[in-house]
Amino acid sequence: MDTTKVQKLIEENLGLSDLPKEAREMIISKLGENILRRCMIAVFEAIPEESREEWKRLAESGDYKKSYEYAKEKIGDINALVEREAKSEIEEFKRLSA
Repeated sequence: MDTTKVQKLIEENLGLSDLPKEAREMIISKLGENILRRCMIAVFEAIPEESREEWKRLAESGDYKKSYEYAKEKIGDINALVEREAKSEIEEFKRLSA
């Protein structure tokens, strides 16, 4: 799942269309950072233990494509994992904002 889809998921689930552009972008940016952290943790936990160091090395190198492909190879449907984590973070944000 790419960042555009995550942004759209945030906008749709939080009903941000009525907010000024600057406020909308700030919420999407901050929530996006939290989603990224959640996804990194979830991927790390989902990858077999013997493959974690290699994935960590790839992720820390900044090569998003290689770390994504490696994770996809090791855990399968990474897009479902990202979507699940994004939805969980959005629900948590809604709960805390209520």
